[in-house]
Order: sequence, then C-alpha cells, then structure tokens
Amino acid sequence: MPKRRDRGSGSIYFDKSRGKWKGELTLDGHPYVKRGDTRAQVADKLNELRRQHAAGELVENPKITVGEILRNYVEREIYAKRPSMSATTRDRYRWVVDGLDEVIGKRHATKVTARQVEAALDALAARPLGRDAMRRHFDVLNNALDWAVGRREITFNPAKHAGLGPGIAAEQFDRRSLTPDDARRLLVALDDERNGPLFAMMLLLGLRPGEATAIAWSAIDGHRLTISRAVRHSHGRPEIVEQLKTTRSARVVDMPDDLVAMLDRHRVRQAAERLAAATWVHADLVFATPRGGVLDNKQVNAELRAVCERTAIEVDTPKGRRPPTPYELRHSCASLLADRGTPLTEIADLLGTSVRMLERHYRHLLRPSVAAARDHDWRQAAN
Repeated sequence: MPKRRDRGSGSIYFDKSRGKWKGELTLDGHPYVKRGDTRAQVADKLNELRRQHAAGELVENPKITVGEILRNYVEREIYAKRPSMSATTRDRYRWVVDGLDEVIGKRHATKVTARQVEAALDALAARPLGRDAMRRHFDVLNNALDWAVGRREITFNPAKHAGLGPGIAAEQFDRRSLTPDDARRLLVALDDERNGPLFAMMLLLGLRPGEATAIAWSAIDGHRLTISRAVRHSHGRPEIVEQLKTTRSARVVDMPDDLVAMLDRHRVRQAAERLAAATWVHADLVFATPRGGVLDNKQVNAELRAVCERTAIEVDTPKGRRPPTPYELRHSCASLLADRGTPLTEIADLLGTSVRMLERHYRHLLRPSVAAARDHDWRQAAN
C-alpha cells in the first residue's frame, strides 16, 4: 500500500502539455498552483507558500482585483451596516466606486503599489475633480483596502503610503460666496427669469439644489415651506424621492416676503404655461421643464450660468473669477447670514445641517479683515 502524502505537503510533477514542472498545494481549503523550469524551483515556491501560511501572510484570493474589493466593501461594510442611509449618499458611494474602478479597478490588489495608487488618483484629478471629491475617493480606496487586509484578501494596503498630489492637497477656495452687493443684484435679475424663484430659494433659504427642484406647491403654506423630499439622479435621469440627504435635512422654514411674492408671480406664469402645453407631467411641481418634467442638474446649472453671465455676477476661485454654481448659492446664504451676525445654530437649522458642517464647508469670510477687536472697547468693558 503506497504511503499517504502528509496533509499540506502538496505534489510536484512534470506537465507534458506545457513542458514545465507543476506543483499543487492546498492550504485552508484553497488550492495553489506553482510552475517552474525545474522541480527544485517548484519545490522552493511551495515552501514559500507554506512559510507565508505559517506566518499569516498568505492571502486567500491572490487574484482579487481592486474593483472587487471596492464593491464588496461598499456593499458589506457601508450599506449593510447603515440600512437607513439616504439614496443620495448611496449614489455618491456608487459614483466614487465607479470612478476608482475606471482608473485602478482591474489591477490585482495583491500587486498594486503606492505609486500606482497615486497615478490613479492623479488620473481622477485630471478630469478634473475638486479637493473634497478627491479626498472622498482617496478615503474610500484606503478604507476598502484596509478592510481587505483584515479579511486576509491582501496582506498590505498600498494606499497607506500614497498621497494626493500637492496641487490637490493644497487647493483651497478663499471664497465661494457671493458678496452682499452681488447677492442683491442677482435677486433683482432673477425676478424676470422663468425659474428665478428656484435660485432665490437656494440663496435666501440655503436649500440644496436637489431640495429646491423637488419642492411641491402643496409644501408651501403662506410664508411656511416644508422641505421633505429631493431630486436624485438615477442612471442619468432625475427623479423625485421622499428621502433627504440626512435626518437633519427635513425641516420647515419661514420665507421672507419678497420670496413669497416671487413665488406668487411664478405660479401665475406656470399656470399659463400649463394651459399652453400639450402635456404636463407633474401638476404639483413648483419648478419644472416646459412640459412639467423634473429639472436635471445640467438644466439648472445652465440657467443660473446664463443669468450670471448676463449680469457679470461671479465668485472668486484659485483659477480666477467665474459664475457661481447652484450649490454655491447655499454657501452664499450661510456666509451672508453669518456676516450679518446671525447665530451659527440658527443658520445650521435653516440649512438643515450641523454647526460643524456649517463651519467646515459652508461659511466663508466675506471681508478682507476681521474687525472684532477694533470695534470692541476693552477699557469700557473693564470698568
């Protein structure tokens, strides 16, 4: 009776079909195959596998790609542990994973280097993506690879020794807010625009673009506006969802008289449009396409850009001045209110966010210097 081979010792034989020596070894139920020109070469490779296995360095799936890790991480670690996550946030994760998949997803994760991670990030930055978007891509990649290390899918996270390019890391916007004068000029220009109140809502109330484009007439009661839904883009098409970005985002705000008057005039104009249109998709939608459809991002961006270009309204960026984006109207709302001395807690409630996020992302200084010390009489306070 032939002697039974010890468990884990593997086998080595000559593969005539390839003219090479072939070694087979099973460890923890996973089969490994090594080839070489000589039996000794194959034996050395099998011994290295055994050493890695004993040291806990052997990965379970040496051919797993970065893309597979990213998708598994988002599905199993992010979505599964946060079932109440909003659809908008889910879409943002999908967008990040899709972007990373394009530039590095097909590479075997066990062979990726820090230099290759940086090359992939540079490719994303060239599209271009802004600083916050680049940081989000980098964080998701780094966290996903760390997660894979813990699952023994890879032994090393190359992103730990990679970094964003100096131009990306150092990029910062001195101001992404309209000045008080530009804000007033924009409100005057918006009065005659078809969807002028849409942008006025973003500027005066700090609404996110997706919140503003989803507003229904039934959500408006005199001066009171209820924000409870948003527009999200699925497969490139806008659709209304009964879910906001965060739990804080659901809120009721009071509108100023000028905005209420703009909405009243807008309702009259829209009624005339509906009578002239052959079809009207959403009867209750405040801001819509000429046939009552949901506005998409491109349409909203184009409308605001056209108004601002006609009136020469711009914001400062590191690359020069340009028309503001719809989301920067939300930034302007926070910055202008803070400049007037409105408490940050009230501004955060208006925007449906936290004070921390307000200070970190939305509030920008509008003055070239800070006059708090100059305007305070210290001697009088001492008395």
